[in-house]
Amino acid sequence: MLCGEIDRHQRSVQALQAEMATLHVRVSALDQTMALFSPSLNPAAAGTVHAHAGKYGSFGGLTAFVQEQLQFAGKSGVDTLTLMERAALRFCIELHLPGTRKRFKDTITWSLRYLQRNRMVEVAQDSRGGRRPKVWRAVEEVTLQDLIRFVNIAQHCACQRSRNRTDDHTFSAVSLVCQACAFPVVRFVPL
Repeated sequence: MLCGEIDRHQRSVQALQAEMATLHVRVSALDQTMALFSPSLNPAAAGTVHAHAGKYGSFGGLTAFVQEQLQFAGKSGVDTLTLMERAALRFCIELHLPGTRKRFKDTITWSLRYLQRNRMVEVAQDSRGGRRPKVWRAVEEVTLQDLIRFVNIAQHCACQRSRNRTDDHTFSAVSLVCQACAFPVVRFVPL
């Protein structure tokens, strides 16, 4: 398993090295073109441009911050307004005007939805009705022990199904137990 990961990372490094070589060729071609038009122009005078350095740092900086906050919070989670206030402090954003506050809340909500679509966070407590903000928490990563336990449960259900054909021993993602015998299941998130 680790050898496969090492091979995958080596292929990524090789692809990046090839891309760097291509970029160096393109930069030198641009330097030569600039020298033809204006020999006195220094191509390095402008410095390096960081294309993704916005108000939230690097590209995806706000989403990474939100995910980090939820991981630190653990199972209890953090509500949307607290996340918004923490992010405003972290990125020095003024939230005095109502319009600014709403736009920033929408941005935080977009980051949370993105993380939820990618199964990195989940809603811990819903706010049906809108009076209280939603509470979000990080999804726990599945460990090898969890997978072994899941296999044992699947084998248990298969064994029970073969003994007693009338009961439906199936895994329920909602209740996380075997429907027929109430055999407890650890939290399992499909990858």
